[in-house]
Amino acid sequence: MNGSVIAVLLSGKHTFSKSNQNHIRLLEGLGVEGDAHAGETVKHRSRVAKDPTQP
Repeated sequence: MNGSVIAVLLSGKHTFSKSNQNHIRLLEGLGVEGDAHAGETVKHRSRVAKDPTQP
């Protein structure tokens, strides 16, 4: 099965909207470079409240 990437987006802040990008850089084990959700642990506020050590 083949897929297609139609858009890549990121935001440095926790917002509902992210900006379209011409390219992104993926960091192994961390996520999208420069995105508010990147990192070794969970960044979603509701999940951080339950257990901030979640990957």
